[in-house]
Amino acid sequence: MENFKQESKENGTTHHHYAQKARESVASYGTEHCDLHELLAVIIGDNANPDVCANLSRFDIHLLAEMTIQELWEIPGVTYEVALSIKGAFGLAKKLSTRRKLGASIRIPKHAADLVMEELRHLKQEHFICLFLNSRGMVIEKKTIFIGSVDASVIHAREIFKEAVKLSSSFIVCIHTHPSGDPSPSREDIELTNNLQHAGNIIGIPLFDHIIIGDGCYFSFKEESLM
Repeated sequence: MENFKQESKENGTTHHHYAQKARESVASYGTEHCDLHELLAVIIGDNANPDVCANLSRFDIHLLAEMTIQELWEIPGVTYEVALSIKGAFGLAKKLSTRRKLGASIRIPKHAADLVMEELRHLKQEHFICLFLNSRGMVIEKKTIFIGSVDASVIHAREIFKEAVKLSSSFIVCIHTHPSGDPSPSREDIELTNNLQHAGNIIGIPLFDHIIIGDGCYFSFKEESLM
């Protein structure tokens, strides 16, 4: 499969033929054994350009998944229609991943960290998400609350707990990322945790934990006895 793109060039195949060979490769070997450029060719369809697919496949897949339609469109050779197709495919995969998380049981902080680690560890921007749990500690909803620099001034407890009340949540787990890869809490992270814990106690929906995700590691305020 590694010679797939090169063979397409040498044989002077059309884009249609290239896409057809990619479909045959997926059918024969399964998606898990195919290269990224082949999967992209299947997603794009008959207009798949071998050079464009090869160029796209050089990006880290996590970065590719997080690109906006505009960012994809700015890559040489990528048309608006191709950008839409790629964004749609990653969007579908993300929805499937989110649905699989629902119903997961959170008993200890590591359960929550493990649940989101692969999704969040490579993000280049800070993301603040919440897991809303029922009385048995099962995830009933996962929502992204904020994207950008996370601190107590931009994360409003009322928005989080308004959602928790609407979902009849019994507990919440707040999670945010440190793109640097180091999950050590900042002064703002500590202040935010205190605010959320205080608000949860008043409303009657306790903060189970605040977890910071780094690159393959995490920091739990609960485990460190900081809440």
